[in-house]
Amino acid sequence: MWVDGPLWLQGEYFLQQTRRGQGLQDYRSDGGYLAAGWVLNAPSRRIVQGMLMQPAVANGHVGGELVARYGQVDLDDAGINGGRLREWTVGANAYLGAHIKLQANLSQMHLRRNGLHQHTRALQLRTQFFF
Repeated sequence: MWVDGPLWLQGEYFLQQTRRGQGLQDYRSDGGYLAAGWVLNAPSRRIVQGMLMQPAVANGHVGGELVARYGQVDLDDAGINGGRLREWTVGANAYLGAHIKLQANLSQMHLRRNGLHQHTRALQLRTQFFF
């Protein structure tokens, strides 16, 4: 995680390994994401106890945020066809005071599993109440 004024960047990579017995091959999967954002008209995000916190918008004020995210996961290995997923998301958040967030995200996903390919786009609208 990195925060510098209104800009923030967060990423994660995972590698999972499973040892299987009874003559089965060991299995591994991996994936990760990289996300970035720019906070508008609001105090910047903070890192508290290793967590990236929401911008602290006072009651009666409106804040905004533009975000982007890329992620991928590979679940194919050792005869297990879990699939591979790549996704891009861009979005905007509006913070209405200290306890309400409105989100709008547009995602594009590409999934490959068992030789089949699927391209999907999704528009997500969400309201979040937090205390």
